[in-house]
Amino acid sequence: MLSRKPGVPVDDQELPTLFHAIDQIATTTLAEALERAVSQLRTVLTDALRSDARLLSTGIEILGVQVPAVRPESDVERALQTPVREQFQAEADRAVYERRAVAVERERTISENEMASQIELATRGTALADAGRTAAGTTGNAGK
Repeated sequence: MLSRKPGVPVDDQELPTLFHAIDQIATTTLAEALERAVSQLRTVLTDALRSDARLLSTGIEILGVQVPAVRPESDVERALQTPVREQFQAEADRAVYERRAVAVERERTISENEMASQIELATRGTALADAGRTAAGTTGNAGK
Protein backbone atom coordinates (compact mmCIF):
# COMPACT_ATOMS: atom_id res chain seq x y z
CA MET A 1 0.00 0.00 0.00
CA LEU A 2 1.32 3.42 -0.89
CA SER A 3 0.98 6.28 1.54
CA ARG A 4 2.25 9.77 2.22
CA LYS A 5 2.40 9.17 5.94
CA PRO A 6 2.44 5.86 7.73
CA GLY A 7 -1.09 4.51 7.85
CA VAL A 8 -2.57 7.16 5.51
CA PRO A 9 -3.32 5.61 2.09
CA VAL A 10 -2.82 7.50 -1.16
CA ASP A 11 -5.95 8.83 -2.82
CA ASP A 12 -7.00 6.95 -5.99
CA GLN A 13 -6.67 10.16 -8.00
CA GLU A 14 -2.98 10.29 -7.17
CA LEU A 15 -2.25 6.76 -8.39
CA PRO A 16 -2.28 7.15 -12.20
CA THR A 17 0.51 9.74 -12.20
CA LEU A 18 2.48 7.89 -9.56
CA PHE A 19 2.05 4.53 -11.27
CA HIS A 20 3.03 6.00 -14.61
CA ALA A 21 6.32 7.18 -13.11
CA ILE A 22 6.86 3.82 -11.41
CA ASP A 23 6.05 1.97 -14.66
CA GLN A 24 8.55 4.10 -16.55
CA ILE A 25 11.23 3.33 -14.01
CA ALA A 26 10.33 -0.35 -13.64
CA THR A 27 10.40 -1.08 -17.38
CA THR A 28 13.91 0.29 -17.76
CA THR A 29 16.54 -2.42 -18.08
CA LEU A 30 19.44 -2.44 -15.66
CA ALA A 31 21.90 -1.50 -18.40
CA GLU A 32 19.70 1.41 -19.53
CA ALA A 33 19.19 2.48 -15.94
CA LEU A 34 22.90 2.64 -15.27
CA GLU A 35 23.65 4.26 -18.60
CA ARG A 36 21.06 7.02 -18.56
CA ALA A 37 19.19 6.52 -15.32
CA VAL A 38 19.78 9.87 -13.67
CA SER A 39 18.53 11.97 -16.58
CA GLN A 40 15.70 9.57 -17.38
CA LEU A 41 14.63 9.30 -13.76
CA ARG A 42 14.83 13.07 -13.36
CA THR A 43 12.63 13.57 -16.45
CA VAL A 44 10.08 10.92 -15.44
CA LEU A 45 9.77 12.23 -11.90
CA THR A 46 9.64 15.86 -12.98
CA ASP A 47 6.89 15.11 -15.52
CA ALA A 48 4.96 13.02 -13.00
CA LEU A 49 5.15 15.65 -10.28
CA ARG A 50 4.31 18.50 -12.66
CA SER A 51 1.14 16.71 -13.73
CA ASP A 52 0.18 15.64 -10.20
CA ALA A 53 -3.35 16.94 -9.54
CA ARG A 54 -2.73 17.34 -5.81
CA LEU A 55 0.25 19.60 -6.32
CA LEU A 56 -1.51 21.60 -9.02
CA SER A 57 -4.55 22.08 -6.79
CA THR A 58 -2.40 23.43 -3.96
CA GLY A 59 -0.56 25.82 -6.25
CA ILE A 60 2.80 24.12 -5.88
CA GLU A 61 4.81 24.31 -9.06
CA ILE A 62 7.56 21.78 -9.64
CA LEU A 63 10.57 23.47 -11.20
CA GLY A 64 12.71 20.37 -11.30
CA VAL A 65 13.77 17.24 -9.52
CA GLN A 66 17.31 16.45 -8.52
CA VAL A 67 18.53 12.86 -8.67
CA PRO A 68 22.11 12.73 -7.43
CA ALA A 69 22.88 9.15 -8.50
CA VAL A 70 21.51 5.80 -9.49
CA ARG A 71 23.74 2.92 -8.47
CA PRO A 72 23.29 -0.82 -8.33
CA GLU A 73 23.98 -2.83 -5.21
CA SER A 74 27.65 -3.65 -4.72
CA ASP A 75 27.34 -7.28 -5.89
CA VAL A 76 25.54 -6.23 -9.06
CA GLU A 77 28.02 -3.44 -9.65
CA ARG A 78 30.95 -5.87 -9.38
CA ALA A 79 29.22 -8.26 -11.78
CA LEU A 80 28.67 -5.44 -14.27
CA GLN A 81 32.28 -4.32 -14.00
CA THR A 82 33.65 -7.78 -14.83
CA PRO A 83 33.13 -7.59 -18.61
CA VAL A 84 34.62 -4.10 -18.69
CA ARG A 85 37.65 -5.24 -16.70
CA GLU A 86 38.06 -8.23 -19.03
CA GLN A 87 37.85 -5.97 -22.07
CA PHE A 88 40.53 -3.66 -20.62
CA GLN A 89 42.72 -6.68 -19.83
CA ALA A 90 42.27 -8.03 -23.36
CA GLU A 91 43.25 -4.64 -24.80
CA ALA A 92 46.28 -4.52 -22.49
CA ASP A 93 47.28 -8.06 -23.53
CA ARG A 94 46.89 -7.14 -27.20
CA ALA A 95 49.08 -4.04 -26.70
CA VAL A 96 51.76 -6.14 -24.96
CA TYR A 97 51.62 -8.68 -27.79
CA GLU A 98 51.95 -5.93 -30.40
CA ARG A 99 54.90 -4.37 -28.55
CA ARG A 100 56.59 -7.77 -28.35
CA ALA A 101 55.93 -8.41 -32.04
CA VAL A 102 57.48 -5.03 -32.92
CA ALA A 103 60.48 -5.77 -30.67
CA VAL A 104 60.97 -9.19 -32.30
CA GLU A 105 60.74 -7.60 -35.76
CA ARG A 106 63.33 -4.99 -34.76
CA GLU A 107 65.63 -7.69 -33.38
CA ARG A 108 65.25 -9.64 -36.63
CA THR A 109 66.09 -6.52 -38.65
CA ILE A 110 69.13 -5.83 -36.46
CA SER A 111 70.28 -9.45 -36.81
CA GLU A 112 69.86 -9.30 -40.58
CA ASN A 113 71.85 -6.05 -40.71
CA GLU A 114 74.61 -7.57 -38.55
CA MET A 115 74.67 -10.66 -40.76
CA ALA A 116 74.82 -8.50 -43.90
CA SER A 117 77.69 -6.50 -42.35
CA GLN A 118 79.59 -9.70 -41.52
CA ILE A 119 79.04 -11.02 -45.04
CA GLU A 120 80.22 -7.70 -46.47
CA LEU A 121 83.32 -7.75 -44.26
CA ALA A 122 84.05 -11.35 -45.21
CA THR A 123 83.58 -10.52 -48.90
CA ARG A 124 85.94 -7.55 -48.60
CA GLY A 125 88.45 -9.66 -46.68
CA THR A 126 88.33 -12.33 -49.36
CA ALA A 127 88.67 -9.70 -52.08
CA LEU A 128 91.67 -8.18 -50.29
CA ALA A 129 93.27 -11.58 -49.80
CA ASP A 130 92.71 -12.42 -53.48
CA ALA A 131 94.12 -9.02 -54.46
CA GLY A 132 97.10 -9.62 -52.17
CA ARG A 133 97.72 -13.05 -53.69
CA THR A 134 97.34 -11.67 -57.18
CA ALA A 135 99.74 -8.84 -56.39
CA ALA A 136 102.20 -11.26 -54.78
CA GLY A 137 101.94 -13.58 -57.74
CA THR A 138 102.52 -10.73 -60.15
CA THR A 139 105.51 -9.50 -58.14
CA GLY A 140 106.93 -13.04 -57.98
CA ASN A 141 106.54 -13.48 -61.72
CA ALA A 142 108.14 -10.11 -62.41
CA GLY A 143 111.33 -11.09 -60.52
CA LYS A 144 111.87 -14.24 -62.62
